[in-house]
Amino acid sequence: MDTLAAALNQGVDTGLTISEVREILVQLYGYAGFPRSLNALGVLMKVVETRNHACLQDTEDYAPSRPVPTGDALLVAGTANPTKLSGAPVKGALFQFAPAIDCRARKRRRTGGS
Repeated sequence: MDTLAAALNQGVDTGLTISEVREILVQLYGYAGFPRSLNALGVLMKVVETRNHACLQDTEDYAPSRPVPTGDALLVAGTANPTKLSGAPVKGALFQFAPAIDCRARKRRRTGGS
């Protein structure tokens, strides 16, 4: 984790914003796994805390270009994005074989909805 902290510091020193680094680490979960992504975000939190205590001035964060969806809007976005990327609705045998991969099925289990 020391190597990651050094790399994060170097990235911020060269102009990456904390928001940009945070988003990179959030997206990492799809490639490296959720535990590694969470660990990396924890390291970033410590890096930010250390930089704040050292009174280092980091590049201003950018505000999101649009609000982050929540609730049903998040489900709609979570369904629309894979459809847009693949060019067709994402459905079929894969979701029957591994239904846990379908975000709609996960939401139904969490909320008890349909």
